[in-house]
Amino acid sequence: MIKTVHNVPVNPELIWDYSFSEEEFQTETFFKWYLDRVLNQGNSQDLRGISFALIERYLPILNISNTTRRFWERYFREIRGRYA
Repeated sequence: MIKTVHNVPVNPELIWDYSFSEEEFQTETFFKWYLDRVLNQGNSQDLRGISFALIERYLPILNISNTTRRFWERYFREIRGRYA
């Protein structure tokens, strides 16, 4: 199984239209690109492999739809409010 620099498993169905080398999977650039893909096009199985801490850390710099960004921003606001 292919994994990213953050040990996140890569779903080949989300990268079918691109070709990456094994070295590229271990870069921050690929991880950000893959996280964009997961959040915009992935499913719950894809999300299971990614910690919410990573999503929150990368959220400000991701190239995702406004709807997706608002969802995650609200999710993290709600979580912080619940456990503050």
